[in-house]
Amino acid sequence: MRPWQFIVIRDEKTLGSLRDLIKSGRFPAPLAIAVCGAPRATMPDPAHWLQDCSAAVENMLIAASGLGLGAVWIGVYPMEGLVAEVRRLLAIPAPVTPMALVYVGYPPVHYRSRARCRYEDEKVSYERWQKGRRNWRKDWEKSQRANSAPASAIPVSP
Repeated sequence: MRPWQFIVIRDEKTLGSLRDLIKSGRFPAPLAIAVCGAPRATMPDPAHWLQDCSAAVENMLIAASGLGLGAVWIGVYPMEGLVAEVRRLLAIPAPVTPMALVYVGYPPVHYRSRARCRYEDEKVSYERWQKGRRNWRKDWEKSQRANSAPASAIPVSP
């Protein structure tokens, strides 16, 4: 079963209350979506609700970007105090847990044309963990510049 439930929030007073409540979530977006999970819906392993709801949030972020919208994921769970306050504010029943908020709106013009990539090659290992791994791609590019190879010949893996 799908353990998620969504609450679409457009009321400015409620959005203002959420902004006051969550210091890292003070975005002037006209809409927020509360992503909630019901652990019992993922039986026989109720622990999977968090992964399922996280995947739903990531899909929202990707879809928003594809529509030219800006979206940001604001975590609620597992901060117990924040979970309780969001639950109270949005009248979420006890067996359901507010996991995150996704603010959605139109980004400022200077953000719309920028492609963002947060890929960090140093964070990727191959076959097994490699502590202190060097950036093989940068090393390879440097060696290729020295040999005047075309940039299109960059390999996919080391």
